[in-house]
Amino acid sequence: MAAQAKTLIEAIGNLKNEPLHKDEFSEFFVDTTEVRGGDEAFPQLKRNLLNDKLGLKHYLFAGARGCGKSTELMRLQLKLEPEFLVLSYSVKNELEPNNLTHIDLLIATMQKLFEVANNNNIDIPEEYLKPIVNWVSKVSTEEKVSKSYGAEAEAGGEVKAGFLSLFNVFAKLTSRAKYDRDFTKTIHTEEEHLISELILSSNILITEIKQKLKLQKKGLLVIIEDLDKLDLKKGEELFFNYVSRLVALNMNTIYTFPIALYYNSQFNIASNAVDDVLVLPMIKTHYIDGSPKLDGGQYILKELLEKRMDLNLFESPQLVMNFIKYCGGAIFDLFRMIRSAANFALNRDRQKIVESDWIKAFNRSIDDYRSMISDRVENDKIVVTSDQYFTALTRVAEDTTKQPNNTIVELQLRQNLCILSYNDKGWVDVHPLVKEILIEKKLLSDNYRIQ
Repeated sequence: MAAQAKTLIEAIGNLKNEPLHKDEFSEFFVDTTEVRGGDEAFPQLKRNLLNDKLGLKHYLFAGARGCGKSTELMRLQLKLEPEFLVLSYSVKNELEPNNLTHIDLLIATMQKLFEVANNNNIDIPEEYLKPIVNWVSKVSTEEKVSKSYGAEAEAGGEVKAGFLSLFNVFAKLTSRAKYDRDFTKTIHTEEEHLISELILSSNILITEIKQKLKLQKKGLLVIIEDLDKLDLKKGEELFFNYVSRLVALNMNTIYTFPIALYYNSQFNIASNAVDDVLVLPMIKTHYIDGSPKLDGGQYILKELLEKRMDLNLFESPQLVMNFIKYCGGAIFDLFRMIRSAANFALNRDRQKIVESDWIKAFNRSIDDYRSMISDRVENDKIVVTSDQYFTALTRVAEDTTKQPNNTIVELQLRQNLCILSYNDKGWVDVHPLVKEILIEKKLLSDNYRIQ
């Protein structure tokens, strides 16, 4: 059972940058809606899903890395589960994000659907399994892919075992997609008719699963996480070139979505293909003029932190606030810096985080961001120089309106958290840790240091 950490070792465990588990939610969850300046889109989403439990609505959920999307999705899942069969999985855990294709995503989703259906004792007649079996058997004999699929596509002899065997077959295919680059190249160039048949066969099975759920008065929802962490080029390929295939599966689905693509000139391609787009802004730790938002974001982050660890594990209250104000509202960075400081303390047999631990964690985090602001190389050519990144960062920091320019340079900086997106008037700001780099390089004066 989750509980507030009383030691630094326990705190490191409680501050892991992983989605909350169900048994942790009641102890660790803090409602951050108000301090994000959000429009409370989730209540509307919940209503829409409950009004059409077995529908085929598709949603994009955007937000910066580490801003709390997984926690909000878990919150939604827990509210829906009494009336829904919810399938939630991470592409980071199931696939290789750098080589991900839309076909890999379809196969992995079906694999997980087989698994959850089997775990929930949903009995499907053999006739509804046959289309999927036939598809796997067909691709195993297609000349272009026979080498890639090989022995993995042996479902024909396993259909009598039902869902579990189909899960095993698709698990093998998913594993190949994760670890075998030749396989991913081959399947990505697959014949159009085979991809269409996969979607058609999957929808036959999905329809039957939904019919079984209807008898239980339950809906079906699939949540696919960590797509927001994709490289921008991979994200553009998936959501701009193949979004029509992502929404072709006939079930309610939520896809996490790279925040930078929300501001891309081609965003309407993705938004027009789905039913709605939800955005989770950063927690605001400062106002647009840089003054601290002590009564809002900083207070909520302190509450969130105190749920997970005893604040007496810090030498002073000021140290707690140092971590909070320099994370810029990014929970990912807040947890990462404190874990580093805790490890520095434990390395010296200290049971509390002291000033020197904070300074070391602070400097390490700055170094992490410094490495992100380097020449961007593609195909052995520099496509964006570090000077271009620094120029864009300086512009944002000095702009009193904090309005973004949606150039590829600034979009990349938003994707890697060097620039943080807030709500209200849609303003942005340079991450407090990155401002330290600009001050160090004399691109900004000391007056820009976070208060």
